[in-house]
Amino acid sequence: MCEKVFFRASSFTLRHTPRYVPRELGILLVASGTLLFSFFVYAAIISKLLPYSGYAVLDAIRDDWYYCLLVPLTVPVIIVVVYCHWFNMKLFKHA
Repeated sequence: MCEKVFFRASSFTLRHTPRYVPRELGILLVASGTLLFSFFVYAAIISKLLPYSGYAVLDAIRDDWYYCLLVPLTVPVIIVVVYCHWFNMKLFKHA
């Protein structure tokens, strides 16, 4: 009797779990992450070192100073957010 109940519970959990994750989804995520990272590195660092190209989009990226200042300014924000998270977890734990 116990074996049947255990078998039913295990078959129930196996039936509702995903069987596989498509490989194409993983490849798509890695490719899009690599593409976005390389665009960010170009916009933040490489474009500032290159001369004007004559293309409007590339010159606009070169003249923009938002992204090269965004990364250093996120460090203090991350520190504050981590501290607030730690503080809230302490309040939740000891409440």
